[in-house]
Amino acid sequence: MLSIRLVSLLLTVSLLTGCALSPQTVSINPRIDLAEINQQGSQQNLSLQIADDRGTQIVGTRGGVYPETSEISTGGDIKTPIRNVLTKALRDMGYNVVGENEQSTADLKVIVDNLTYKTKSENVMKAIETAASIRVVASKGNREYTGRYRGKRTTEVLKAPDEDRNAEMINAAISQVLQRLLNDHELHKFLRS
Repeated sequence: MLSIRLVSLLLTVSLLTGCALSPQTVSINPRIDLAEINQQGSQQNLSLQIADDRGTQIVGTRGGVYPETSEISTGGDIKTPIRNVLTKALRDMGYNVVGENEQSTADLKVIVDNLTYKTKSENVMKAIETAASIRVVASKGNREYTGRYRGKRTTEVLKAPDEDRNAEMINAAISQVLQRLLNDHELHKFLRS
């Protein structure tokens, strides 16, 4: 009788352990599709700054039995990869993105406000919602333009995604928002004026 209880206890512990998810750290590497952008720069010098105003690098949890131990975080500096992809896109659009100490006609500051990852279980399927929001402050002389861009994506999965798949979903949310920024007609109109 004792061995049956022991086997039962071991099976229960192993099942609960199997439902626990480990923490993950994802790298930020957004992508821009220039074919979807119909705005053009005017060869003027543009300075670009990126700020990360999130209070934490944790974007959410993967769920599971112990969600507090299954956090997903962004690894390292997210500003550099965002700056790199925006610099390339803006140059391809016709802007001359200059260094910090160079003379510019306009200044563009992109601020990452929020990046989230949420899981919702619905029967067998699990819905994962990734979202991002950024602000932009553009200044030219004594004039200023501000914009806010948000994006949300929902993906249905049967099992908890691995680190690569989670990185792909989080980067897709950021990419979507950066795409909206680059497609903002009023922003480009301000920068060209």
